[in-house]
Amino acid sequence: GNESTYLVVAERDNSVHVYDMRKPTGRGGGQLKVSAPIKSFHLDPQRVEGCCFSPNGEHLCATTRKGESMEGMGALRVWQWNNAKPSPNYHVYDGHAGPIYTHAFSPDGTRLATGGGDAIVGLWEVESMVCIKAITNRSKLIRSVAFSHDSKLLANCTEEDGIDLIDATKGDSIGTVSLSAAGGGGGNFRMRGGADEIDFHPKGYHLACARGDLTGGNNSVAPVTVAKISLTS
Repeated sequence: GNESTYLVVAERDNSVHVYDMRKPTGRGGGQLKVSAPIKSFHLDPQRVEGCCFSPNGEHLCATTRKGESMEGMGALRVWQWNNAKPSPNYHVYDGHAGPIYTHAFSPDGTRLATGGGDAIVGLWEVESMVCIKAITNRSKLIRSVAFSHDSKLLANCTEEDGIDLIDATKGDSIGTVSLSAAGGGGGNFRMRGGADEIDFHPKGYHLACARGDLTGGNNSVAPVTVAKISLTS
């Protein structure tokens, strides 16, 4: 599938490139080198925050906003990437009152989650591309969103304490995973209670949470905490 064959990269110049990972040109410095992109898209004057493949691999979904202003409306731009048309037909869906910093599709392809600078998580029905729930549990910008392997759970995080768990079908709150007690370390080492990046294990309810420390020193580290989630009816 596209998750192993192709790689999509969003650049700071507001371009999006697709690479064929089956066509390496060799290795150097411990890194795999690939050929030039097989497709490139330039989304100027839109500012591109990120991009990913749709679950079926036929479309790209980019999070964009207008200009450099942090006040620009965040929008999703979706297009069919692998066709012969010189200029794709972009479908635009306004989503947040500010930049969209993170987005992810559910593994079953029925839901899309977006997280914005407006501290809102949007839960979208993919078939209609309608936002069916705006989740407003947080007051800081949403840093990361992730779906569980069975598409039943949606996790989201900010720099605030805890990782929120949401019912990915209805958007209802399930609970919060507390990380405050993990990785104390001692001395001046202080951990955030939230996370910068999160992701679920591909086969179970294990949530990996990458966090930075708050000291700001030269020896700062970014540990990863893994939380095992147990749901009770």
